[in-house]
Amino acid sequence: MEYGQEPVEITRETTELPPRHILIECGEGSYGLGNRFVINWDAFYEILEIYGWDMQDFEGPTDNKIRRIVREAVREGEIS
Repeated sequence: MEYGQEPVEITRETTELPPRHILIECGEGSYGLGNRFVINWDAFYEILEIYGWDMQDFEGPTDNKIRRIVREAVREGEIS
């Protein structure tokens, strides 16, 4: 994302998700906070917004898809 550019809103109609490497980086930054080895989803979406993606579809199908990708990355050891 370039400076001054508006973040991309993620809604139910969004077909383009953030790239996998961005999701993994956000997962890395939000995993294991407070010695709890799970994703802190509030922190995850705050970091995602820094990367230029603004989640608007909490608990919806797009959110579920993102969470599925991130959980799979945790299981595969890509996020630790």
